[in-house]
Amino acid sequence: MESFFIYILKSGFILISFYLVYIFFLKKETFVCFNRHFLNIGLISSLIAPFIKYKMYLNEKITSRIVSLENLNTNLKFPTSNEVYTLNILEHFHYVYLVVSLVFIIRLIININSFYRYIRPLKKYKKDGLNYIESEETGSPFSFMKNIVYNPKQFSTTELKDILNHEKEHSLQGHSYDIILMEIYKAINWLNPVAWLYKKSIVQNLEFLADTKAIKKADNRVNYQNTMLKLSIPSSKILLVNNFYDHLIKKRITLINSNKSKKLNLMKSLVVVPAIITFFLLFNTKTVAQNYSDDKSIIVIEKVEGSVAQTVDKLVESTPGYGKDSNPLYLVDYILQNRQTILDLPNNQVVTIAIIKKEYIEERYGKGAVESGVVQIITNRGQKPVVQGHKIK
Repeated sequence: MESFFIYILKSGFILISFYLVYIFFLKKETFVCFNRHFLNIGLISSLIAPFIKYKMYLNEKITSRIVSLENLNTNLKFPTSNEVYTLNILEHFHYVYLVVSLVFIIRLIININSFYRYIRPLKKYKKDGLNYIESEETGSPFSFMKNIVYNPKQFSTTELKDILNHEKEHSLQGHSYDIILMEIYKAINWLNPVAWLYKKSIVQNLEFLADTKAIKKADNRVNYQNTMLKLSIPSSKILLVNNFYDHLIKKRITLINSNKSKKLNLMKSLVVVPAIITFFLLFNTKTVAQNYSDDKSIIVIEKVEGSVAQTVDKLVESTPGYGKDSNPLYLVDYILQNRQTILDLPNNQVVTIAIIKKEYIEERYGKGAVESGVVQIITNRGQKPVVQGHKIK
């Protein structure tokens, strides 16, 4: 559960970082093609980057982390099967979270299915690899994937040409995939409020992109802008589609009339590349104490195969002086634990598993630990010991 929420938090912070860079450095620029790639990279990075780990090694002596065991029988209290635990709602919140995510995914599938059911009986024709679909029930034209839906009786020939050119650009540039990717992210990280703002920025930028291409094919810029104003009231009730209408008409018209230098915008946009690299390093750096390689008193493995318990058992069985019937002491993050703790330990939390060689146990932990042996497990929540104890006599 903890690793699940760590993923959600990392994913959310990465998206927020990309969004802040977009708002402060890119939003007002006219290099909208770069903005589209930047926003999509932000989405993909926030979904994938939390799984990527970069290890930062620190040169640290293993002796600084030795924990001696004191009063083994009196200081330890292991949980038993008869103990009653209070139900903590936070321990089960991830199930609620996943249910809500599933609802969003189902809703996305239903919306896509609704669109195709809506256009199936309508009159259509193909041109330039696109499906043009006529519907007298449609007010504002819209597009999804390779389909463009419009009402031919609602507009003049010139207006219809401008509208279809705009929707054609949405389809040819594959803008529907951007929307679907955003919906998938919202389903996974719906608790992040910035995700909803991020979608708004993506949709707005896609409209800018379509306008940029469509205006070049328009017979008259003024007529094109008048058509935009005419369609300032949305009428399509189908979600996920690219409407010719956009409630930020003023910003779109301002962009159309902008004459900013693309080279200047590109240079400004490239400034954010170091920021992207920083995000990856900031959220995915894993500090590992490089103290095991030079220590001959232990045997270490860093790859957990199967469960943690299975990996520990294989290591114990294959280590001289231990064997299959050994019942070693378990130190998890330098705290003595029982066998059940090892069985319940998720393998994605384990950084290293080390077994202390028998000939070095007395020196480290005293005679009382020699017979059983010691297994030392470090997790990503590892804590350094504060106080040295006494050895087992």
